[in-house]
Amino acid sequence: MEHEANRVIVEVYQELNRTFVTPLDRSDIYELGSELESITDAVYSTALQIILHAMDDVPKGSRELASLVDQACKRS
Repeated sequence: MEHEANRVIVEVYQELNRTFVTPLDRSDIYELGSELESITDAVYSTALQIILHAMDDVPKGSRELASLVDQACKRS
């Protein structure tokens, strides 16, 4: 999923470079793409750490945070 998210973000950047006039400010679109990439990278890195360290118990609140991230992804 992280690779798919990166593909979408690259597509956004490519479209931004091809589009002369956008309904939103170009820098806002670029910043949104950058922030989305940072979020997907952080989620992916966190998942890898949980798997790598074979964590059975995660810090308090982690399951709730994961549920919120899951809900947010399903809304898009």
